[in-house]
Amino acid sequence: MWKSEELFLSSREYFSSLIDSCAKAKESIDIEVYIFIDDEIGQILLLELQKAARRKVKVKILVSNYR
Repeated sequence: MWKSEELFLSSREYFSSLIDSCAKAKESIDIEVYIFIDDEIGQILLLELQKAARRKVKVKILVSNYR
């Protein structure tokens, strides 16, 4: 359930928060992005999503443009 909004001033802050939130998720993770790049940060995010799925968290990710 969406409870708040947060403004990020850098991509580092955004991805750090996103990865931390995925690590703490208990029920579901829904991510929608326009571009997903398979770089170091993308791999870290995918690993965290895999860990969440193993914890039985429902994971959905919608990507419009994969690079």
